[in-house]
Amino acid sequence: MDLIDQRDDRTRFLGSASMVFSPATWFELEGNFNLDRQDYYQTNRTPKGYETDQSVSGGSYFKSAALENDINASITASINKAFGDLTTRTRIRYLLEDQHSENFSVTGREFAAVGVPSLDNTSGTFTAGSSISDVLSEGYFFITALDYQGKYVGDFLVRRDGSSLFGPKERWQTYFRASAAWRMAQED
Repeated sequence: MDLIDQRDDRTRFLGSASMVFSPATWFELEGNFNLDRQDYYQTNRTPKGYETDQSVSGGSYFKSAALENDINASITASINKAFGDLTTRTRIRYLLEDQHSENFSVTGREFAAVGVPSLDNTSGTFTAGSSISDVLSEGYFFITALDYQGKYVGDFLVRRDGSSLFGPKERWQTYFRASAAWRMAQED
């Protein structure tokens, strides 16, 4: 009699790429891309008539498949420049996180005929299932720091984040930050 057939196959790919482009001493453009992909397949078949210590199996069939694909990417522009006594350090960034997953599962039960290990040959219990899930997050950032004569300092941030996990009315949110400082010790 045939033996139990159990197979697990996994494949994973991790990759990343980055680049920096600096056409001027005061300007830089940086990009990053990361990919993490996993594929998983599992099959378990027990033939009809397989004997164990307690009984003789009527056979069974189980199959499962899953895929996960995660992408993270960003692009950032940096501007560091002095305009007379005013020095600026500004960053503008776009960030993307994309998660995709697929799952499929099936179960059979007892085989009607010997030697035909397929779902078409099962009777009794039969289940199936599948799911697809996508989560997308995006973010935009504008950050700038200003320094005038080393005495007066300001910092400003505007950030806009969005996520597909939230409903249409709450999907996007905007955040702000501002600060200022006066370095009195630098005064004459």
